[in-house]
Amino acid sequence: MLNFLRAKMRRKRGIVDVQLNWIFVLVVGALIVAFFVFVVQKQRLLAKDSLDADIKIKLQSILTTAQQSTSTQYPITIPDIEIRFDCEGFRIGNLEPIRMKGAFAPELLKSKKNMIYVSSEEFSMPFKAVNLLLITAPDVRYVFYEGNPKNPDVGRLFSDPKNPSMPDNITKELVSDCNSLNDKSNYKVRFVLVNEDPVTINDCGKKIKKGEITAVNIIPVAGGLSGRGTIKFYEWNGKSFSEKSTSYYIGTSTILGAVFSDSKEAYECGLDAALDRLRIIANITYERAEDFKDKSHGTDCGNYFTDNLVINEMIVGLGNNDLEQRVESTYAMAVKIRNYNKLLSTKSCPLLY
Repeated sequence: MLNFLRAKMRRKRGIVDVQLNWIFVLVVGALIVAFFVFVVQKQRLLAKDSLDADIKIKLQSILTTAQQSTSTQYPITIPDIEIRFDCEGFRIGNLEPIRMKGAFAPELLKSKKNMIYVSSEEFSMPFKAVNLLLITAPDVRYVFYEGNPKNPDVGRLFSDPKNPSMPDNITKELVSDCNSLNDKSNYKVRFVLVNEDPVTINDCGKKIKKGEITAVNIIPVAGGLSGRGTIKFYEWNGKSFSEKSTSYYIGTSTILGAVFSDSKEAYECGLDAALDRLRIIANITYERAEDFKDKSHGTDCGNYFTDNLVINEMIVGLGNNDLEQRVESTYAMAVKIRNYNKLLSTKSCPLLY
């Protein structure tokens, strides 16, 4: 009987040992599998970061080159990636953003065609300050609503070979009513109005079934599209457009920046950068005028360089923290400086710019 019990105990220990061995094998196997999964994932992340870094370097080079020349329009082929844009710049993956002053783009850039569009427009008020970068994707749809009777300002913004207008290579269309609209599965649709209540295009919004729908309304205050005015940003709530925020424009090229920007915040970052650059150029122009005044002392032209307060007033106005006042005073001074420059031209005197 004792031997039987001992044998039984040995069998139980053997079963337990086998079970423990299997548990050990499973645990070790799981650790090995987890290790290799970690290594593969790590390699994938490293490879992605390396690819993102390569794309970032090339994109930064292209954007920098584009900003050096005026009225450039060309497509850029990109891999199947998403590019994020905000006040900090263009962000690819987890990398540091590409910081581009005076740039305007949707918050998200992606493309089924693996492509983005880049164009640049000169910002002058009245002298050239900087080239603004306008960036979008072919999957973003821009609908310019001219109404009936047609609003000529909408047509000018849509296409005008003599003045800043929307680039030709983007996905844009000019419509006079909502009947011709249909959904094209764009991930973003932007409606553009000039001095038009967005309630007019509520039926247009209802025709778009997919994607994010927004609108922007340009309201000229002085000098038309090339002068200054108000910009209102709207979002679609499923039934109608509701006002989200209000900002300001100064010159047609900044209107285009608002059309390309998703939000007031992103737009004003680009606008602030342009105005800061204008202040630098204004300072240089002021020094130039002072130099002309010294050199032309005692001559007929010298009489026209005795007072450069108009440029100094622009410099002071550009330092204002309130954007509305900053835009208003800058435009007023720009008109005076432009007229002053015309006067110098008629007197055959050196020009300010």
